[in-house]
Amino acid sequence: MKQKKFKFKLQSILEIKLKAEEEEKEKLAKLFQKLTDAEKMLERLKQEEINTKEESNRKQRAGKMDVDSLKMSHFHLKKLESLIISQHIYIKDINIAINKQRENLIKATQERKAYEKLKEKHLEVFLEEAEQEERKFIDELATIRHYRATKEAKENEEENKI
Repeated sequence: MKQKKFKFKLQSILEIKLKAEEEEKEKLAKLFQKLTDAEKMLERLKQEEINTKEESNRKQRAGKMDVDSLKMSHFHLKKLESLIISQHIYIKDINIAINKQRENLIKATQERKAYEKLKEKHLEVFLEEAEQEERKFIDELATIRHYRATKEAKENEEENKI
């Protein structure tokens, strides 16, 4: 008896769902990388602000700061403050995008798992049917053997009577 192979009719859809989930994971990873880069940039801006303030204070104490240098330093600090605020907003936006992407990934994972469960159920039904077919085949073999044994016994009995 030749056994049939299990073939999930929705395998192509399951593969599409797996691919979609992987794409969502990649998007999330890219967003985390973007967040890391943005946080590093924020730290550089903060450090530059600290360095600029320290340099300005040193020059003022040393009496090497004229009005133009003071204005430039003040302008540079205001620019840095603005960039820092913008970077905070950018980081907040990335975090919002990460949360949304997590939801997309959860949805994609749930869809994939649903198809995998469906595949498992189809496999269980397939295996049950295969087992039933095998039992039926074994029963038929047993019936044929019993019939042959009975027929041979009757033939032997008839031969012994003669």
